[in-house]
Amino acid sequence: MKSGNYFLLVLSLVFAAHPVFAQDAPKPAPAPAPVQEQKQECAPRPGETQPADIVVGKNLSVDMPLQAAVDLLGIPEFIKINRGTDPGLDNIEITYPNHDLVIRALTEGKVVEAIEIGPNFKGAFSQGDIRLGAKFEDVVASYGVPASLTAQVARYPDEGLYFLFSDRILLSAKTYSKNTRLLDARLMNP
Repeated sequence: MKSGNYFLLVLSLVFAAHPVFAQDAPKPAPAPAPVQEQKQECAPRPGETQPADIVVGKNLSVDMPLQAAVDLLGIPEFIKINRGTDPGLDNIEITYPNHDLVIRALTEGKVVEAIEIGPNFKGAFSQGDIRLGAKFEDVVASYGVPASLTAQVARYPDEGLYFLFSDRILLSAKTYSKNTRLLDARLMNP
């Protein structure tokens, strides 16, 4: 046992006297600097439109085939299913943030039932080349006197058009198929 104790004592002195053993181990390579992901806007694919090329009521309109709208606008960012009051009123909501548009269709249908135009929409409307930011007077000059008017909404139910204003400036719009069963369309006509 005595020789075993001496052996451990000598071994510990060797390691204590020579810290070189610990320093000879290879050092790990420094971690590479994190690469910052750069978000790049994708160029439109052939046949896909730029936001300014869309004209609501012309190349994008209600009652057009849903497939044609998707072909025009490209791959949507979001698709959401909305439950209706009965299964025949369930609808899909297809969102295009780069165009600031939402397309709606009944889940059993194959046509566009509604188009919601957001405040960052860059396209135009078919009559009078009206764009968001237009004055109320310009909308009336192009579309005529609305069937009903509140401080915020000019309603053209025969055309299925609803223009939303803020301080007499066109902020956004909605358009619906004439015979749509969407609940939202019925709510636009109180």
